[in-house]
Amino acid sequence: MVSVIMTAYNNRRFVRQAIESVLMQKVNFRYEIIITDDASSDGTADIINEYAEKYPNIVNALCRRKNAGSLKNIIYCRSCSKGKYMANLECDDYWTDEFKLQKQIDFLEMNTEYSMCFTNVDVIRDNTRIIPYARRDISSLDEYLMDGKGPMEIPTATMVYRNIFRDNPNLLNYYKRNRLIGDRITHTLLLKYGKYKYIPINTATYRYITKKGCSFSSMNELLRWEDTVLCYRTCIKLSPYKNKNTWYKMIAEVQQRILELLAKEHNFRYIFTYYIRNVSLMEKYYLFKEQWI
Repeated sequence: MVSVIMTAYNNRRFVRQAIESVLMQKVNFRYEIIITDDASSDGTADIINEYAEKYPNIVNALCRRKNAGSLKNIIYCRSCSKGKYMANLECDDYWTDEFKLQKQIDFLEMNTEYSMCFTNVDVIRDNTRIIPYARRDISSLDEYLMDGKGPMEIPTATMVYRNIFRDNPNLLNYYKRNRLIGDRITHTLLLKYGKYKYIPINTATYRYITKKGCSFSSMNELLRWEDTVLCYRTCIKLSPYKNKNTWYKMIAEVQQRILELLAKEHNFRYIFTYYIRNVSLMEKYYLFKEQWI
């Protein structure tokens, strides 16, 4: 019924808790865990293999010898998924509600007009709990983009959605321009298949790690923003014409942040080269438009 996809890289401190939080689920259906380790150097793969041996009918593990990057690993997990539904869980996060999957699958089974449901999440920023974002149901791309203010934050660890990739594997090609995971692409794709339901309960804990490490939140800021540009550009291709300018405006805002980061390094020759090569004509238009409003 459900494929839980997990990717790991140097998550030895957290991976056991993440896997156990899936195995503790009390459900009346079968599920699988598809988990990859991207050539970790801290023993993460040993823990994953331990669970694969202990639960051979549940855990499908791939432990790479050479680093392939998070993008290839998430594509691999999705391409192997057999479930009618999918759920995501990064290996530095964990589920806290033992009925999480059952509640969300029950809703999706009874409400076919929805392609995904998600919940609230506890957020820990470097061991300090912070207040989560306010959220609501989403029935259109306009609502997801919050009338041009930017995409709504949907906690990855809480998402359960219909497996649109099982019968349409070509959809995975939309992710191949990115270097990281591209949640925004998933959100935009799924809105073509139905609405989103927000269930106002907490079912997971997300670790926002700012110290140097392997989580997305701790990655190089410039790399994250550059990947955001690639992600948004893909979302433009997936969006109706009326939403394209909203995406371009958001890309321009990200490009502004990238240029500001490059300026701090005082490499003005590279800034000029980046601006010419990596900022599209529409993005330049919105960069100048926002500067002069």
